[in-house]
Amino acid sequence: MNIPSELRMVLSALQGLLFLCMILTGQAIAQQVYPSRLVKVIIPFAPGGGTDQVARYVSGKLSGLIGQQFIVENKDGAGGILAGDLVARSAPDGYTISLSTSSYAVNAVIVKSKLTFDPVGDIAPISQVAAQPLIVIVNANSPIRTIHDLIAQAKAAPGKLNYASAGYGALQHLSAEQFKLVTKTDLTHIAYKGSGPALTDLIAGRVDVFWGDMVSSIPQMKAGKVMALGVTSNQRVASVPDVPTVMESVPGYEINHWYFMYAPKATPAPIISFLNGRIGAVLDMQETKDLFFKQGITPQHSTPADMRDLLVRRIADLNRVVTETNMKIEQ
Repeated sequence: MNIPSELRMVLSALQGLLFLCMILTGQAIAQQVYPSRLVKVIIPFAPGGGTDQVARYVSGKLSGLIGQQFIVENKDGAGGILAGDLVARSAPDGYTISLSTSSYAVNAVIVKSKLTFDPVGDIAPISQVAAQPLIVIVNANSPIRTIHDLIAQAKAAPGKLNYASAGYGALQHLSAEQFKLVTKTDLTHIAYKGSGPALTDLIAGRVDVFWGDMVSSIPQMKAGKVMALGVTSNQRVASVPDVPTVMESVPGYEINHWYFMYAPKATPAPIISFLNGRIGAVLDMQETKDLFFKQGITPQHSTPADMRDLLVRRIADLNRVVTETNMKIEQ
């Protein structure tokens, strides 16, 4: 049948409108019923570290607030690359999300040739969660008692002292390499699959120093198992006021660590908005503020757009730092 051109245009327009309505209806339905089943929260490190503890706390609160289980799954290895790849390849339905750290941005710079996904383009940021400095710690029985001691011993025997990290490309790795650069010292890197195993070996005396996260390090410090040499912020932390900043001994040395949550790209905007709002509610709880304060953490909620901007800026900053330190990854 020969259909007039005007009618064909009308039919084409109606077809496009119908397709758009189907998309919008699908998003609305997803928003109304989400989540209708368990949500997996992938973290890039082994159990026991600071990221694991923060993820389990936030996930637990989300479970109670929303009425569906948010379960943490540890996908450690390759400095977080395995976890990032898993989430990037997951269905964009809100049932696989991730809580990661600033080490995600480090990987985007240092091991970008090994990444199987675009660290910015293949994710949908949900929100920043928190920020904190790192804390430089040694075994409680170590003869190293200050940052000055650490520098002096490292210079006296180049390469003899070693430091642990949560993995190649983790923020601890970058932080220690930057410390080596500015202090003109040589420390040997030992990579672990997460902060938990690294901290365990520090306590056992198998490694000399660790740029640890505040969450898992402060309890061990208070238990007398490790000693803190300094925090990497530009001012002392209120929860451990007697611990000096590294900057007091090494002017200009400052490192900040942050946590954020994201989903696969193309996750519907209503789901991202829903999760963002609930995360904000968790971070606004007095219980959260009190707990985070004790652990040297500052809760920080953000919009998805602001979180994306932070990620892009930090990747650019780290590109500069890695170039200056001539940092190499060998696995």
